[in-house]
Amino acid sequence: MKKVILFPGLMILALSINAQKIKSAEDSIKLKKAVSLEKGTRFATLTFSFSTRNANNNETLLTSVIDQNRHAFDIEAGGGYFFKKYLAAGMIAGYNEVKNERLLLNSDGSETQNNAFEAGFSLVPFLDYYIPIDSKQRFYLFSRVQLKYNHSSGVVESTTNSVLNRTFTESNSLGIGLVPGIMVFVVDRFAVTTSVGILGFNYRNVKTRQTDKPEGRVTTTDFNLRIDILQLNLGFAVYF
Repeated sequence: MKKVILFPGLMILALSINAQKIKSAEDSIKLKKAVSLEKGTRFATLTFSFSTRNANNNETLLTSVIDQNRHAFDIEAGGGYFFKKYLAAGMIAGYNEVKNERLLLNSDGSETQNNAFEAGFSLVPFLDYYIPIDSKQRFYLFSRVQLKYNHSSGVVESTTNSVLNRTFTESNSLGIGLVPGIMVFVVDRFAVTTSVGILGFNYRNVKTRQTDKPEGRVTTTDFNLRIDILQLNLGFAVYF
C-alpha cells in the first residue's frame, strides 16, 4: 500500500519540478525576445518595394493605351544607431529600376510602340522615432523623416510606322519625405517592417538627348499627400 501511495507522489513531484523548469525556460525566451531600443543599439536593414501596372484599352486625356505593362522595383540596404531611447539616425543606399512598355493609338489611326527603361541609385539619410505598442516590446509603430538623393539614367524608344526615335535621359532628384510604418520582432533581434510614404516634397532635374537635336532640360517640383497601399515597402532588420 505504501508503494502505491509513494509512486503517485513521486510522479506529481517530478511533474511539478519539470513544469517549473519549462516555465523558467519560457520566461528566459520571452526575456530575450523583449528587445528594448535603448541608446547604443545598432541595426542593419534591407528593404524592398515594388509596383506593377497592366492596362488594356485604357483611354486617357491625351492618349489611348491599347496595351501597357509597367514594372518597377527598389532595393535598399543600410544601417543606423540609436543615439537616444527610441530615436535613431542612419543612412541607406539603394538601387531602383523601372520598365514600361506601351502600345499607343494615335489620333490618325496609327500605332506607336513606346518602350522605356530607367535605372538609378539613391542615398537616404534618415531619422526614426519608435513607439512600442505592447508590454513585451515586440511590436512598434515608427515614423521616419528622410532626405533622399537619386541619380538615374534611361532610354525611351518610340516606333511609329517602322520609324524609330530614341531619347536618352539623365536625372537628379532631391526629396524630403515622411514614412510611417510597423515593425515586429519575429525572433530575438530580428524584425520585419512594412511602411508606406504619405507625405513628400521632391525636386527633379532631367536632361534629355536625341540624335541631331539640341539637349533638352526639364525641372519639376512636386508636393504630395497621399497613401498608396499598392506600393508598400517590405523590409527586414537585425539589431545588435
